[in-house]
Formats: sequence, C-alpha cells, structure tokens
Amino acid sequence: MQSEASYWNKTFRETVKEVAGDKIIISVNEYKISELTRILKDMELNNLDKLEVGCGMCHVASALGWKENYMGVDVSEFALKFAASKGMNVQCGDIMEFEPEKQYDCILFLDSLEHIFGIDYLALKIKSLLKVGGKVIINIPLCQSFHDRDHDYYLFDDSVGRMFFFCDIHGYEKFDIEIPDIKRSYRFFIGEKSEKSITNLTYDMAK
Repeated sequence: MQSEASYWNKTFRETVKEVAGDKIIISVNEYKISELTRILKDMELNNLDKLEVGCGMCHVASALGWKENYMGVDVSEFALKFAASKGMNVQCGDIMEFEPEKQYDCILFLDSLEHIFGIDYLALKIKSLLKVGGKVIINIPLCQSFHDRDHDYYLFDDSVGRMFFFCDIHGYEKFDIEIPDIKRSYRFFIGEKSEKSITNLTYDMAK
C-alpha cells in the first residue's frame, strides 16, 4: 500500500488538468457541493472558529467564503496548494499531529471521516480541539458499509456514535442527503460537546 499522502496526492491530481497554465477542476460533484453549502450556510457558522479535517481542495469552504476564522488540515500537499491559491487558510499534515494554540467552535468532516483510521484515538484528539458547546459536523457516504480502496476504512453509524461519545457529545441530529445524479446517499450528523464530561463510562456497542 502506498503512503497516505502519496495516495491522496495522486487522487487529487486526477481531478485537475492544466489549461493555458491554469489548473482546472475536471472531476467534482457540483450538486453535492451545492447541497453541503446550502445546509452549512443555514447553520450560520461564518463567525465561528472552524476546523475542517481532511479538507482537500476546500471546495465547500471556498464556496461559503470561509477565508476568515477557518483552518483546513489535510495530508495532500497537492490539494492544499490548490486551496491556498484560492485564498484558503490551510496546513499540511496529520490531524493527530496538529497542535494549534486555540480550540475551535466547530470541527467538520466533509466526506473525510471514513478515510481516517482509529476512530477512538481521533475522537480524543478532536475532543481536545473542540470548545465546550462546540459542534462536530460529519458528512459520510451512506451507499455502502465500507470502501474497497486503499486508505478507505469501515464506517457505520456506530463509528460516528463512538466518535461523538468520546468527544463528550451525548445526543446528536442526523439526516440523509440524496445526490440523484450519482445515485448516492449521504448521512449528515451534527453534535454539540457537553459541558460535563462523562466519558469515563463504557460505550454501549449494542445501542
């Protein structure tokens, strides 16, 4: 298996071609981006400090005009160079090694959580980055229970439940988004970090 960074650099390169010296996106689902943009716009997140994990080329954040109060983290240097060329604030690296000087009001995983191995360790990291009362927003594919490509991992509703539990999120909203042109559904989760930690309790795998 090739390294994670090499895999994603190759994957993002395949979505772009160069025309007259300009890099042009040739493979992106505009309908999905517009739906995510619409949903997030209605949540009025503009003035909140936001962290997007696995931001890639920042298509959604860019569409929302999130150039202030926004940080995107990804392992793909290629994708982040493209995002930075659009004025986005980004940092290349593994989220587990990300050490900002502040916590965030909102942490987003837009089609990225299923690509990150080790949900419990990730959740504890996200907990340390999220303010009390802050939101975690997750969008994942619903069309299959796992992906069969390198650096894609199993992800069920229970994985999101574990993620939220270890982040001190004990109740969350979820709803599905249909993307008709590719006949695929996505599940959208919104959870808020509790004021009181109860993560010393055992997570109920059966719930």
